[in-house]
Amino acid sequence: MNEELYKKNINAFRARFPELFAILEPGFSPVSTPLANARDAPVSRQQLPLPQEITFQQAKNGSWTALYDGTLLHSSYNPEREAEKLISAATGKEFSAGVFMGAGLGYGPICFTNKFPQKTLIIIEPDLKRLICAFYATDCTPVFKHPSCVILTGATQPQIIAILEKAGLEDCFFFQTPSHEIHAPNFFSALKQLIDRNKQKHKINNRTLKAFSRLWFRNMCRNIDQMAELTGITSFENRAEGLPACIIAAGPSLENILPHLEQLKKRCILICVDTALRACLRTGVQPHFVVLTDPQYWNARHIEGLSAPNTILITETAAYPTVFRFDCKSIHLCSSFFPLGQYIEKYTFSNGKLGTGGSVASTAWDFARFCGCKTIYVAGLDLGFPGGKTHTKGSTFEEKAYIDANRFKNAETFISGALFGANSGTAKSYNGKIIKTDNRMSLYAWWFESRCAEYPAVHTYTLTPESLAIPGIRYTRDSDKAAIINETVATDPIAAVLSEPSREKEIQAFIENCEKESLKNNKEERRMKLDKALRSLRNDLADMKHCAEKAVFLCRTHCQSENEYKRILKSLSDCDASIIKSEASELASLLFPGKEELDALKNNTKQVNSNPYSENLQYSSLVYSHILEAISQWEKHLP
Repeated sequence: MNEELYKKNINAFRARFPELFAILEPGFSPVSTPLANARDAPVSRQQLPLPQEITFQQAKNGSWTALYDGTLLHSSYNPEREAEKLISAATGKEFSAGVFMGAGLGYGPICFTNKFPQKTLIIIEPDLKRLICAFYATDCTPVFKHPSCVILTGATQPQIIAILEKAGLEDCFFFQTPSHEIHAPNFFSALKQLIDRNKQKHKINNRTLKAFSRLWFRNMCRNIDQMAELTGITSFENRAEGLPACIIAAGPSLENILPHLEQLKKRCILICVDTALRACLRTGVQPHFVVLTDPQYWNARHIEGLSAPNTILITETAAYPTVFRFDCKSIHLCSSFFPLGQYIEKYTFSNGKLGTGGSVASTAWDFARFCGCKTIYVAGLDLGFPGGKTHTKGSTFEEKAYIDANRFKNAETFISGALFGANSGTAKSYNGKIIKTDNRMSLYAWWFESRCAEYPAVHTYTLTPESLAIPGIRYTRDSDKAAIINETVATDPIAAVLSEPSREKEIQAFIENCEKESLKNNKEERRMKLDKALRSLRNDLADMKHCAEKAVFLCRTHCQSENEYKRILKSLSDCDASIIKSEASELASLLFPGKEELDALKNNTKQVNSNPYSENLQYSSLVYSHILEAISQWEKHLP
């Protein structure tokens, strides 16, 4: 073992990551040799906290390689050349960060630092001992000198995902060597699954943006006055501590809960998703809250024509305009998920931010958490098709299927389309049965799983054992409290909740106090701040328009030399900096073409031009023209 190399690596690690080193020091230190004195004290192999399964051996070229339970971690001939081959896969690719799944003996990361000195380097190694192995085999100081280096050891998968998201998950290049993962196969398997799900989430978000961006744009422009007329949800924040909540979703299993809805309302804050409201009202129960945040017309139809004078609607400014005519007790806004609302809130009041997981039920869950509820029950959150059904009886979806039915496409045909579309598959429910589900619902389930992991103090239970089993959401019959009441409660999830005393007066007091608090937010002041925000927005749009117009003019310059072309690029860079810096840039991006459309535009310019200067400038001109068109749309539709 090369003790001097170990000391060199340890000292370089300590100099680069002093705080991380302080946390990990006990793992580095041999029991009888304090690491603080590592510069002077000898370290024997017997004292080292190295894995017993690791065996070091020299490769043919004299470098070190190692075996883990008989499997080579690196080439037995030339580990450096093997690393070069691995890193060469990223040559010519556009990426923001290189991510290594497992450290090995460090050859890959070292090679990466030489090949890509300006890219971010991320090393994921769950076992600190594996990192220590590299410190004895290779000179890792180039890694610690790399200007943008992140080492994740001992981190959980959600923590790693959060860091990868900040690094730009979609733009990361992943370097994977199977032998570097065999010591923690379950860890890396779960991490890769999370990475794939997050990538899938981003794809869905991008497709959603492309499909609905103009709808959001129109809705927000038409609803802008609501930000002065209505108050946010901040008055409800953490005011329901000690009270349980129950989320009512529109899955088929909700049928089993509807007869108990009245009693549930006495014991829980009843938060209903828009799709389930019609079914709830047919039982004669008005939930305390209904949540509707999807901007599409069909979501507005879920509550159209209904009356719930004792129910509070939680929505946002991008909702379809008819939503704000809903006959209810009051309407409160959560912070918008979209750029215009976010821009306005910078100048007015924060409405209160809720998470979204693709399904409105995830927003309803987050509202319960936002209110301070530490116990949340979910009912009808099936995320699958138990019994071959798609939605509970009386929901808007079911009614639409029968209303739209005709000789050529009956209701059963409509329902079967939902059952067998979207890459359908099977999964297990809480009661152990197999139910049909699909990729979209599996992604929703993962969003719930992630949210529950993010807030471990919030305990979530299902009241419907027919639903898709979601890690982090427990079946109430498994709770110790339920098991000790009586045998019936232990096998019937709803019985555990109904055995609790009524909290009706406390729930009513919570709602009334929060409503009174929200009225303190003066409407005249809200109107004044909204007007100020709109004036600021128009000014920002005007400034951005001026920069884009200048950029289009520059792009039409016919360059005769490389120096002239460089001068134009310098001026365009200044325009880009001003546009990106503008607070209105996010608004323009809402109406901007997606990456696929821009790539198609770029390919078209290549076919038209042979002059590289003209080709690049023509493409840039198209981009700036789209920016001008987006700004024009905002100027036209803003009140």
